[in-house]
Amino acid sequence: MRKLRKAGASRGVEVNIQLRLGLDVVGTAERAFCSDRTWYGLFRPAADMPSRVREFIAFSEEWHERLREQRPCSADEFGPWADIYASTEWRACGPAERVRSIEGPVFSGGEVTWKELSDAEPDAAAGGGET
Repeated sequence: MRKLRKAGASRGVEVNIQLRLGLDVVGTAERAFCSDRTWYGLFRPAADMPSRVREFIAFSEEWHERLREQRPCSADEFGPWADIYASTEWRACGPAERVRSIEGPVFSGGEVTWKELSDAEPDAAAGGGET
């Protein structure tokens, strides 16, 4: 979470949170924590996630790398992936099997970030940890 350390973000409680798209386990956000209503974690992909989701994650990683390097990239490139990133089926499953709906996560530099939908409690996915 090099970007977070650079930004000086303070962390609360860190937990592991499973990310799901529908019934499929996409991976785990390890050492996840919440700051300013946004969750952050190190992304560990599930070995058996659907290939389309794996392809989207690879695209997202590559797109954000181009953005960091100030190489050409456009938000329009996400259009073909709307079925993945804009899906209403994204869930974060925290300790005690608490499940919350989330906005499509962002994958960048081996990390993952997401926000819970506005009607969710800020600490609900992990049972605590907002700073």
